[in-house]
Amino acid sequence: MRTAKNRLVSLHHKARTGKCGASKINKELLHKILTSVMDGTYDTNEELQLEIYNAIK
Repeated sequence: MRTAKNRLVSLHHKARTGKCGASKINKELLHKILTSVMDGTYDTNEELQLEIYNAIK
């Protein structure tokens, strides 16, 4: 199972290589993602995951 940190690293790599819509993630959403990872709620925060999905689809 991939951890939240691994997912963020993968997302960052894809953004750098232009392989996903990660560039569509604005500063506010990035702050929410990082805060959620730091407080350990990323894996269970379905609202945030939906927000990320909508940003990169």
